[in-house]
Amino acid sequence: MSLAEYVVLFLLVALMGAGLPGPGDASLIAAGTLAGEGKLNVGIVLATALVAWMLGSAAGYAIGIHGGRRLLDHPGRLEERRRKLLAKGDRAFGRHTFVASVTMPAFVSGIFRVRFWMFVLGGWSLVSAGSGCTSGFHTSLARRSRSASETAAPKRCLVCS
Repeated sequence: MSLAEYVVLFLLVALMGAGLPGPGDASLIAAGTLAGEGKLNVGIVLATALVAWMLGSAAGYAIGIHGGRRLLDHPGRLEERRRKLLAKGDRAFGRHTFVASVTMPAFVSGIFRVRFWMFVLGGWSLVSAGSGCTSGFHTSLARRSRSASETAAPKRCLVCS
């Protein structure tokens, strides 16, 4: 159990929380498996994932608020298509802000000006369910496979006996 594993988990989950593609889910699966094998502490894994997701999401939201809309609304190539997309998003997310905060990457919530408290509520409910389920499932799976391998009777070699 070293600090390095938790730091790597934190960075990968924070990137995932910001909405950037990467191995965030895979790192949660690996951390859950390692926790089930007793190599990581499941409580620290869950706390690290929760904090990293929320900080990453807040960073993604801030990027969306401060530059995302301007990036999509500028004149140039595919301007008409981008503006139609923005109008469609304004209509959809204007009515369903909680759904936007749960289903879309963090920067999208910023682009469509979802209220920050609604964004945090949606993100917290998503990460609580997702991290707990992912890490808990793989921790349980690793414990079961370890206990099954420890209790299995050794096989006898048919050639040697």
